[in-house]
Amino acid sequence: MVVGIDSFKDSSKRNHSVFAFVSSTNGTDENTYKCTKYFSRCIIKSNEKEDEKTPSVVLKNFMIDALNAYFKKNNTYPDKIFIFRDGVSEGKFLYINDCEIPSVRLAFSEINPNYKPNYAFIIVNKRGNARFFYKKDDHFQNPPAGTVVDKTVVKNDGEFYLIPQTADRGTVAPSHFYIIDGKNMTLDLVKIQTFAYKLTHLYYNWPGQIRIPAILQYASKLARLIGESLHRPHSPCHQD
Repeated sequence: MVVGIDSFKDSSKRNHSVFAFVSSTNGTDENTYKCTKYFSRCIIKSNEKEDEKTPSVVLKNFMIDALNAYFKKNNTYPDKIFIFRDGVSEGKFLYINDCEIPSVRLAFSEINPNYKPNYAFIIVNKRGNARFFYKKDDHFQNPPAGTVVDKTVVKNDGEFYLIPQTADRGTVAPSHFYIIDGKNMTLDLVKIQTFAYKLTHLYYNWPGQIRIPAILQYASKLARLIGESLHRPHSPCHQD
């Protein structure tokens, strides 16, 4: 299962923001992953303290609902879960570690105390200032799509830059990935990087690659739609 999480400020209400959650509900068929059906939830929360609407509490409830939606379609719970989180600056990484990740684990235990899937919690930042160049025949050009940089310029082992697109003009902007929790994930870093790159091809409103995994773009689109236009959670009949 793949999950995308993003937030967006509500333009009509001061100190309010939208917390959007999108997850895939397709199962696997002969080790082939399909990502065509989705479950979505969102909530408008005040930036002031509200215990029942804090992101960590909301995330736990949304994750439980998503797992149950997956079970309803596949008659089993997913054994691997990739959670992509946007809308987080480096200054909030400690909050993610202390609040949101424990909420995800709590959701697993509430489903079943013995349910312990392999999962990775990955923060994605698409607004960085880093730029990379590829030297060919004494000329510098943009790196080809699919280029990964995970040495020298990164601080941690679970951190990498991904260049999923090509650019005809200017310099291509990489997306920055931080795997802040993935100790029990059985896939190695290269496979996670490859999977993240493949997910950038699955956004159905664009014929090519996008800068971030498609599931995260769907969450961003939902959060923006609620924050700019609806100003209320979407109807439950549109959650699937």
